[in-house]
Amino acid sequence: MKTQGASVVLTLALWSETLLAQPAQWPIYVSARLPPVCQGVTDFAQRLLSRTNRLRWAYAGEAGIVFDVSAQQFSTGLVGQLQIRELSGRFTQRSVEGTNCDGVLDALAFVAAVLVDNEPEPAPPQPMQAVIPPLPVQPEPPAPPGPPEPPAPPGPPTRFAWGVGVTTGLTSATSPAIAQPSLGLRASLAWTNRYFDPWVTLGFEQRFDSTVHSTFGLASVDTSFGGWSAHVALSPIRWPSKGNYLLRPVAVFEVGQLTSTSANGQNLAMATPTSTRTWLASGLGATAEAAILSPIAVVADVCALVPWKHLDYWYGVGSTESHVFTVPSVGVSLRLGVIVKFK
Repeated sequence: MKTQGASVVLTLALWSETLLAQPAQWPIYVSARLPPVCQGVTDFAQRLLSRTNRLRWAYAGEAGIVFDVSAQQFSTGLVGQLQIRELSGRFTQRSVEGTNCDGVLDALAFVAAVLVDNEPEPAPPQPMQAVIPPLPVQPEPPAPPGPPEPPAPPGPPTRFAWGVGVTTGLTSATSPAIAQPSLGLRASLAWTNRYFDPWVTLGFEQRFDSTVHSTFGLASVDTSFGGWSAHVALSPIRWPSKGNYLLRPVAVFEVGQLTSTSANGQNLAMATPTSTRTWLASGLGATAEAAILSPIAVVADVCALVPWKHLDYWYGVGSTESHVFTVPSVGVSLRLGVIVKFK
């Protein structure tokens, strides 16, 4: 009986010593902000409590250690963050990276357990202390600004091209019955910018004599018309904008002299065998250009001309005057030529 009593006493002593060797358990609170792919707060808490015997859930109103867990999902995986606020007010923060939520939560629970097990025994907490709320997740610092955007490249520079050439043509603006031939020179200037492709041409033409025969009863006369003209043609655009072929709408203004000469008059009283009048006209048309062998190009113009005033010609037949010729209200001018272009 004495031996059994001693055994009981020894067992009780060893059990008491084992209880005294057990570490005190710290009350904890856990909060989490996790993406939908992760489980809730209980999953992290279970992982943490299974790795250390120094922690337990806090009772209502009891002060405790706060574990705050958060995670952010990226295209390459997740970044988890753990924040610990101890009873003493000390703040600890750790971060881990992983390819999936399970690995990140497991790593955070392991880190938290290691930190807890390495801590010395704290002083007993005062009862009914206020629970320290979890701290908000610190936002990640903004990414440093990248290099400044390079300035937009400037538009294409203005390019100039000019050319000189010769043309030949016909005009019906002198008389409905006459197709008056002409031979001329022209110089053109074109330039290109971001918005327009302007073009201007200056030309000079010598109009050769064309003869019309008029009969007045027993009287008749041959009247030749000639003269010269200078013209300006303007265009704001071309189509297409690039290439060796183009078409332009043009506005034309002409100024010059129209000369009539009478000959072979029969039974006709001619007061002025030769008469010269000022020629003024304007119109709209188009010009086309085609490069055949750089820098040579062929040009073609067509234009509807409207004289600014009618020019009437009369002849005396005995004691009366007979009307021979009137400049029409609308005429057509055609030109074909060759130019040499320079850039």
